[in-house]
Amino acid sequence: MKRKFLIKKQGKSSGGFTLIEILITIGIIGILASFILIPLGGAKTKARDARVMSDLDQIRTIGEIIVSTDENYAAVNTNLDVNLMMSDMVNEGAKNIHRYSNADGYCVEAELEGGKWGCVNSGLILVFNLSDDPNCDGPGSNKRPKDINCE
Repeated sequence: MKRKFLIKKQGKSSGGFTLIEILITIGIIGILASFILIPLGGAKTKARDARVMSDLDQIRTIGEIIVSTDENYAAVNTNLDVNLMMSDMVNEGAKNIHRYSNADGYCVEAELEGGKWGCVNSGLILVFNLSDDPNCDGPGSNKRPKDINCE
């Protein structure tokens, strides 16, 4: 004759999770999230720097529109749209912003949040390392024109 053993469960069986299981799960999710969020910190800085470079490119476009209508660059420094771009660059973390314009040309340069410099000078837009001399070099020359000095 076979005997059947019944095992009775003690207490209530709710089918839920214990507090310890929930805390361990939250801890594991937190650790995994930190592995994902750490590399994204640099992406935010790169995005802000890209926005500043976009503003510099828009200033270049505005400068070319001004020279096509006025036949000189003198109004670049006082143009309302350029002032809006400069304000946006400050909001995006750009520092040490220098700008200058006269009839022959203009120069706008800014230190980016990521440690590089952005520059636009009478049509040129570029990025260079902080270790380099933060100058707006004109196209095809090693030195910027003395009359287009941003400092």
